Amino acid sequence: MSANHTEASAASQEAHISRDWSVMWVELGSVLLVSLMCFLMSWACRNTGASRRSAGLERASSSAFVMDEVCSEASADDIKTFVEGGLLTERHMAMDWWSLYTNRPWLAEEGPTVDVPFLSSNAEWLGDSFPSPDDASIACSVGRLWSFLWSKNRSNSVRAACLKAFRGLCPAAAAEVLSLFISGLNDAAGSQDTTWSVQVWALVYMLIYMADDRANFMYWTVVPGSGIRQELRQRLQHVFLSVEEAEQPTWPIGRCATILNVDVPNTVKCWTALFELIQLCASSLALLAVTIKQTCNDPQTMVICLSTFAILYASTVVNIVMRRPNLLDLAIRKRDWRHTATSIACLQIEKIPTTGQRCDPNLGPKIYGEAAEVYRRRGNHFKFTQVISALTASEMSLVAKFALMMIVGRQAILGNAQVAQVVALISILESLRKSLRVAADLQLTVIEGYASLLSILSAFKHQLEANIELCSSGESSSDRS
Repeated sequence: MSANHTEASAASQEAHISRDWSVMWVELGSVLLVSLMCFLMSWACRNTGASRRSAGLERASSSAFVMDEVCSEASADDIKTFVEGGLLTERHMAMDWWSLYTNRPWLAEEGPTVDVPFLSSNAEWLGDSFPSPDDASIACSVGRLWSFLWSKNRSNSVRAACLKAFRGLCPAAAAEVLSLFISGLNDAAGSQDTTWSVQVWALVYMLIYMADDRANFMYWTVVPGSGIRQELRQRLQHVFLSVEEAEQPTWPIGRCATILNVDVPNTVKCWTALFELIQLCASSLALLAVTIKQTCNDPQTMVICLSTFAILYASTVVNIVMRRPNLLDLAIRKRDWRHTATSIACLQIEKIPTTGQRCDPNLGPKIYGEAAEVYRRRGNHFKFTQVISALTASEMSLVAKFALMMIVGRQAILGNAQVAQVVALISILESLRKSLRVAADLQLTVIEGYASLLSILSAFKHQLEANIELCSSGESSSDRS
C-alpha cells in the first residue's frame, strides 16, 4: 500500500513539475515579446539624419525659408521656382505605416510627381448644395456642409466611415473579451490544469486594441481632411485676389489670412466631426448590445442598466441643447476678435512699405495688445465654457457608474451575478463615460466650425454676388448697344 502511495505521489510531483515548466515557458515567451517590442521601439527611434543627407533633404538655414523675405524681394518667376523646389522635396515624403513606425519619414528615392491642378470656377464647384449664410439654423448649415463634402469625396468618405464604425465596436468587444478572461480565471482557480483559454482571451484582448490603433492610422490616411483644407484655401485665395480695389478695406489682409489659416481648419474639423459621430453611434449600439447580453439572465439588473443608459443619453442631449446658444455666441465673438487682432497687426506692419509711415512704437503695440487681450479673454471664456460642458457630461456618467457598481457589486455578493459580469459592466460604463464626453466635445467642435463656416460663406457669397452684378452690367450694355 505504501509503495503504491509513493508511486502516486511521485507521479503527482512529476506532473506538477511538468505543469510548472509549461507555465514558465509561457511567462518566458511573454517577457521575450515585451523585450522585443522595447528593442524595436529603440531601433525605430534612432537618429535618421544620415538618411536625410543621403537623399539630399537637409533643411537649409531658417533665413532661406522666411517667405516674407523671399516674396518681398523676388519676382513672380523666382517665387514660382522656390515653390517648385518645395514640391520636389515632397516627392520624398513617406506616408506608409512601416516607414513612419520605424522613424523614417523620408524616402531615399523620389516618389510620384506632386501636381496641383487648376481648379474649376467657384460657382461651378459650389453649385446649389453648398451651405448658404441664409440657412435657418446651425443644424441645416452643418448638415448641408456634410452632404456637400461627402458627395465631393464619396469613396474616401465611405472608407473613413467604415473605419470609424469599426473603432466604435472595439470598446464593446474588449469588454466582452475581458468578461470571458475573468470567467476563465474563475474556472481555473484552484485547479492544477493549465487553462489555455485564459491566455487566448488575453491575446485576443491585446489584438483588439492593436487593431483599433491600426484602424486609427488607416482612418487618417483616407479621411478627406487635408485635401479639403488645401482646396478651400486655394479657392478662397481666388476670391481674395478677385476683390476690387474699392472693396479692399472690407477685406483687409489680416482678415483674409485668418480665414485661410484658422477658419478653414475649423470648418474641416466640423466636417470630420461627422466621422466621430459615426464612431460614437457605433460604440453606443455595441455597448448596448453587450450590456443586454451580460444581463440577459438578470432582468432586474438589465432594466436598471438600460434605464441608466437612457437617462444619461437624454441628459447629455439636454445639456447640449441648453448650452448651444451661449456657446455659439461665444464662438462667434472669439472668431470676430481673432480677425480684429490679426487685421490690426497686419495693417500696422503693412503701412511701412506702402506709405513709408511707421506706427508709434509705443502706441501701436499698445493698441494691438489691447485687441489681442480681448481675443485672449474671448478664447479663454469659450475654452472654459467648453471644458465645463464636457465635465458636466463626464460627471453625470461617473455618478451613474458609482451607482451601478454598488448595485451589481451587491448582486455579486448575493450570488445573483458573476464576477466576470460585474467586470464587463464596469468596463462598459467606463467606455460609456468616454463616449458621452466625446459627444459634448463634438458639439463644441461643430459650433466653433460653424462660426468659421460663416466667414467662409461670406467670402464666397461676396464673389458670387460680384459675378452676378458683372454679368448683369454686361447684359445691360449689350441691350443698349
